[in-house]
Amino acid sequence: MAWGAGHEDHARLVLKNLPPEIYSFWSEPDRAKIISEYSHYPDCTDKISEADRALIGSEYMKLVDGFIPTRYKFHSECGKAVSFVLLVKAFRDNRPDVAAIFAGALLHATADAGALNHGRLVNYITYCDYPGAKLPDMKFLDFSIVRNFPEISAAAEVRAKGMKTELPAADAQSGAIFAAVSAVDGGKIMAETETDFLKIKNGKPAAEYRAAAEKLFSYQIRQGVDLITLAHAVSLRGDIDLSEFSAHLRPLRFKGGSSEFARRYVKLREEKMSARNPCDDSVYAEFFRRANFAVAVAVEPVYDMNYSRTGFASGLYAAMFARTLKNSGVNVGMISLDDLRNGKLLPSASSVLVIFAMSLPEDVRAAVSKYVSGGGKIFYVGGNSDYGLAGLGGALKVLKNSEVPVSAEYGRRNDAEIKRMKIVSGGGEEFSFRANPNTAAGWTKPYCGAVVRERSASVRELFRLKTPDGENCIAAAVVENGKWMSAWAPMYLFAPNLFAEVPASYDWSRPALDPFGEKLALEIVNNLLKE
Repeated sequence: MAWGAGHEDHARLVLKNLPPEIYSFWSEPDRAKIISEYSHYPDCTDKISEADRALIGSEYMKLVDGFIPTRYKFHSECGKAVSFVLLVKAFRDNRPDVAAIFAGALLHATADAGALNHGRLVNYITYCDYPGAKLPDMKFLDFSIVRNFPEISAAAEVRAKGMKTELPAADAQSGAIFAAVSAVDGGKIMAETETDFLKIKNGKPAAEYRAAAEKLFSYQIRQGVDLITLAHAVSLRGDIDLSEFSAHLRPLRFKGGSSEFARRYVKLREEKMSARNPCDDSVYAEFFRRANFAVAVAVEPVYDMNYSRTGFASGLYAAMFARTLKNSGVNVGMISLDDLRNGKLLPSASSVLVIFAMSLPEDVRAAVSKYVSGGGKIFYVGGNSDYGLAGLGGALKVLKNSEVPVSAEYGRRNDAEIKRMKIVSGGGEEFSFRANPNTAAGWTKPYCGAVVRERSASVRELFRLKTPDGENCIAAAVVENGKWMSAWAPMYLFAPNLFAEVPASYDWSRPALDPFGEKLALEIVNNLLKE
C-alpha cells in the first residue's frame, strides 16, 4: 500500500478537476469504479483476471502481456508508459470502460512515487511492527487526511489549478516518456515535505504540516490532471499503432536500446536524476548547511520508490546517525554520493567518512578508496561487504539468512531464530532483541548477512552475535599502533527500538538513534576522530 485509502481521494480530486469534456467522457458508474477499484489496481501481485482481460480486449492485451506479467508491474516506468499509451488508445476508440482501468492504474502509479510511505522515514514508521514502539498517528500520513480536514483539500485544489506546468508535445511517444519518468518529480516533492508531515501537536496538524500537505497534494492533483489531459489531447491527433509501441517500450523495461525513442527516454531520465540533490530532502537538509565538518556522512536523494544506489534503508539510518552526532556536539555534515564520487571530499577537511550502504556503485568505491589512501578514515555500515574499504573485505563472510538476525528475503522471517539470538559487546554485556527486525512489509529492513570470520591482530571486536550454534564477530574496528583507522558494523545495530526503547519524547520529525545506537555511534566516531 502507498497512499492506502488516500488513492481514492487522489483519484476523486483528479477527476473533479478535469476539463468538462474529459470528465463527461466517463459515466458516473465509470468514475465511481476509477475511484473505488481502479485507483488501487496496481497494488496486487496477481495476473490480470480473465474477466478484465475480456473487458480490455485482445488488441490492448497484446501490449500489456509483453510488459505487465502481474498488476504490480504497473508501478514500473514501463508500466506507467503502457498505461498512458492504452489510455490514449481507449480515448481514441471511445472505450470509457477500458480507459477507466488504465486511468486508475496510471493515477495510482504516479501518485505512489510521491506517497509519504515511499519516503525512507515514513516507510519505517508505517511498517515498524515492533511491539510497544512509540509511533505517530498513521492517519496523518495518508492522502485520506483530506476527509478529516476539508480545508486542506480545498487549499490543495486551488493551488493545483494555479500551478504552471510544462507538458511535452501532444504525441504518444513524448507522452509515454513523460509518464514513465514522472516518478522522479513526485519523489522530490515528497522528500522535500516528508518531515513536516510529522509535525503534529496535540492530535492536530501544525502549520508546517498544513503547508506541506497543500504543497504535496496539490502537486499530485495537478500531475494526475496533466497526464489524463495529455492522453486525451494525444488521442485527438489520430490512432496509434500498438505493435509499434511494443518495440518502443522495450528499452524502458531493459534500460537500453539505441532507437530515437530509447535515447529520448534515457536523456530525460538522466536529466531528472542528475538534477536531484539530497540537500533538498527534508531528512537531510540541515546537514548540508555547514561548509566545514570533521565527520562526513554520505547520502543519496530519494529518486523514486524502485531505485536506490545504496539500498532503500540506508538513507534513513544515515540521517538518524548524523542527527545523533550533531545532538552530541560532533562537527558533522553530509556529502552527496555524486560529490563523493567526483572526489570533492578531502581527508584534510573531513577526516572521517561514514557510509550506510547495502551496496555501493563501483565509481563511488574508487573515490572512497582514494580518500582512504589519502589518510581518511571510514566507518562502513552494511550490507554484505565493505568492498575492502574498511579493511575487512577478506575477513567478511556472508551467512545463510537463518543464521543472521535480518534476512535478505522480503517480509517476516526468522521469528524462531531471533528469540535464540543475542548480541554481546566487546566488554561482555549481552543484549536480547526486543523485536524481530524482519518486519512483515516495508523496505527499511536493516539487512546485513556478513560476519567477521578471519581476524588479524589489528582487528578489534566491538560486538559479536551469539546463537545456539556459536558466536561470530559482527562489528569491528581496525586499530594500528593504538589508532582507530576504520570500522565496520551491521545496519541493524542502529535500528531504533531494537535494543533500547525510544523515549516517549522522541520527535519523529527529527529522527535520531535510540540510546543503544547513540552510545555505539559515539564510541566509534570519537575513536576515529582521535589523532
